[in-house]
Amino acid sequence: MIASPLPRIPYAKAAKTLLRQSVLTVVDELIRKDGWAATSVATVANATGVSRQTIYNEFGSRQSIAEAYILHRLDVLLDAVSAKVLGNPDIEHGFREAFELFFDMVDEPVIQTVLAGDRSNLIDLVKVVNERATDRLAAVILRVRPRTSESDAIIFADSLARIAVAHAMAPTLPRPVAIERVVRLSTVVLDAP
Repeated sequence: MIASPLPRIPYAKAAKTLLRQSVLTVVDELIRKDGWAATSVATVANATGVSRQTIYNEFGSRQSIAEAYILHRLDVLLDAVSAKVLGNPDIEHGFREAFELFFDMVDEPVIQTVLAGDRSNLIDLVKVVNERATDRLAAVILRVRPRTSESDAIIFADSLARIAVAHAMAPTLPRPVAIERVVRLSTVVLDAP
């Protein structure tokens, strides 16, 4: 008998995952087409083919939908960042492209809306963003510089993520200068013996 290559996923978990993916895909389409201001829970529900109550049960609020969307976009961004750094033989160029992608994401309207809106939940969101970014950046660092210890990779990745998020949330420098500083820090640390 041939074993099934797919793991068995309980129906409730599979349905919830599909619902979240469908909603976030619709949110992305609506934001790109009409902007965040025109993207209501009712329009998301209608475009997804579920009731508003289903959306509220899954996400809780429009703000929570925005936060889930940001985390979804972050995961997409981290995939692209990894590809830019790992696919480029020049580490400096790879990190520059990666941080340009990050700042492009931060400039997206829904992310600007969340950053400018109710900041009561923002700290929790930033913590989650930093944890995900740290884990993924540490893995990239270990692939780019295998002789780096895992603890050093985590420390460096955490620092890079915090600096990038700080520049994004409370910019004090023009974007090109901020990117150049983060890239320079990256190359100084990664080129160190």
